[in-house]
Amino acid sequence: MRPIKFRAWDKKEKKMGNPTLHFGRPFTMEEFFRGLQDIGDYELMQFTGLKDKDEKEIYEGDIYKVKYGQGEAIFRVKYNHGAFCLVNKKVKQSDRYLGNKIHKDNGEVIGNVYENPELLK
Repeated sequence: MRPIKFRAWDKKEKKMGNPTLHFGRPFTMEEFFRGLQDIGDYELMQFTGLKDKDEKEIYEGDIYKVKYGQGEAIFRVKYNHGAFCLVNKKVKQSDRYLGNKIHKDNGEVIGNVYENPELLK
């Protein structure tokens, strides 16, 4: 079972933070979900339960680079069809499940859609 963790993009401050900052202290899951009603200033991203080749945690909204033979492709990590997927509209086999071993061995988080949107172009 993977740990349930989130990070949050602060829309006002334009920086990545930890949702515990919203409460100012550790919180229970009940407090967390009740607090989501007032979290309009934050964009939450859930931890996928996976790490990249450098052991960096992978979250929704991350930009993920995967090497394939001599080439590479850039994907966005997205929750889609009931699972975390790698999505790139330009790549034929996009929308692949993130859990595939090739992604762990050959992939790395290179940024996220809020701080590094230019990486998706």
